[in-house]
Amino acid sequence: MVSDLLGYFRQGSPFRHYAICCSLRSKIDDALAKYPIGSNTNRFPLFVVLEQEKPCNTPLEEGTCFVVDQEMITGGRAGEEAIMAWQVDNAAWPAVDNNDTEFVNIVLAAVKIVQDEIEVIREVTEASCFHDANGRAVYPMTATMSANLSVVSSWTSMDVNEKLTRMRTLIDAFEAKRREDGDRITNLVDALRLEKIDTDHYRRAWYLSLFEAMKEILSGHDKQQFNQRHRDYRKTIGHPKPHTKMDMDEFQRLQCDALAELRRIYLAE
Repeated sequence: MVSDLLGYFRQGSPFRHYAICCSLRSKIDDALAKYPIGSNTNRFPLFVVLEQEKPCNTPLEEGTCFVVDQEMITGGRAGEEAIMAWQVDNAAWPAVDNNDTEFVNIVLAAVKIVQDEIEVIREVTEASCFHDANGRAVYPMTATMSANLSVVSSWTSMDVNEKLTRMRTLIDAFEAKRREDGDRITNLVDALRLEKIDTDHYRRAWYLSLFEAMKEILSGHDKQQFNQRHRDYRKTIGHPKPHTKMDMDEFQRLQCDALAELRRIYLAE
């Protein structure tokens, strides 16, 4: 526990994250802005700081790392460099379990027991980053693609205009359908939006929402084929056992299939 959060990160922390990660520094500044120093010097905020560093030596594929202007990163300074790494489907990526909460749970349990605290300990901020062999922060980005199919190139104005045209076509189509049958389109766009998914319970809920929304949109043979492709896993998720874990590959497969079907329907692709 610390009261001087900046002092801890600048002088007390044994880890390098604060020194190299502009995104973390920005988040800390934003968090501290919510706790202005008042006139009562007997009261001050007390923070529980959880830091963890895990080895994950992983050579990345050529074409998946880029040097960009730091202004693209939250809290970055324009004119300074930052390294961004894209996570793609069939290329190497550090094996880090984002769902591993055991370390955090153990620490918070200890805090609550010692403090005799029964209320929820509120998270102020959270950040993570990789670093390269030279100690520079590497900011991860995710995308659904394959490394051997991706092409690094700049968009031309024609490319941008083409994408905008397709977006307008979709928006117009959705608006027209919404006027005819509001519930179907509302359910579909809600299911496509997704949110931050923290637990298997919510992963299953999003999977089922998208599956059912697509069945409402499709009809005839297309609906039968879509149902046939996903019905087995839908049954597994719809009737889970106590320790059933969501298969994220199946989740991704459903999303990719749904997007392809919608492009076929509304963009004739």
